[in-house]
Amino acid sequence: MSFCNDIRTTTRRYVAEINKKNAALAAFEQQKAGYYSPQTFQKKRGELVQEKQDTIEAARAAVQALVDRYKDGLKDADVLNGSDVTDDAKLLTGAFKLTAADLEAMFDRSSGNRTMLRLIMDYAREHSIFIARKFYTAEDKRDGAKTMLQYAYNSFSRPEYADLMDTDEYFEQITPDAVKGE
Repeated sequence: MSFCNDIRTTTRRYVAEINKKNAALAAFEQQKAGYYSPQTFQKKRGELVQEKQDTIEAARAAVQALVDRYKDGLKDADVLNGSDVTDDAKLLTGAFKLTAADLEAMFDRSSGNRTMLRLIMDYAREHSIFIARKFYTAEDKRDGAKTMLQYAYNSFSRPEYADLMDTDEYFEQITPDAVKGE
C-alpha cells in the first residue's frame, strides 16, 4: 500500500462506520414517540451519540497514526548522501555553463536519487534557470501529508469532504503533488 491509498482506505472505512452510527441514531429518533420515557430516550440517545463520537475519535487516531508514520519516514529524506553523488555533480561545480536542457537531462537521469535531484534543483535556483521538473523537499511532503490529514478529519463530520475522498477524480484533485504516488 501507499500513504495516499492508506489514508483514503482508512477514511472510507471510518466514514462508512460513522454513517452507520448516524443511521442508527436517526432510526432511534424516529421511533421516539411512545416507546420510551423522556429520561430513557435521552439516555439511549446519549449512548448512541457517544458511540458515534468514539468512532470519530478512533478514525482521527487511525489517520493521525498513518500521517505520523509517513512523516517519520521523511526524517532523513533531505540529507545529502555522498555515495549517491554521480559524475553529473562535476558539471554543477560552476566550471561549465549549463542550460535548462542540460539540467533537465541530469534530473531525468537521477530519478530516485534525492541527493542528485536536490543538487540539480539547488543549482537551477542559484543560477535562476527554470527547469520543467519538480523536486519536493521533505517539508513539502510533510505539508502534503498535513493537507491529507485535514481532508480526512473533515470527512468524518462533513459528507462533502467524504465525497472528495471517495471519488477518484476529486481525490486526484485534492491530493497535493508532493505526496501523489506515495
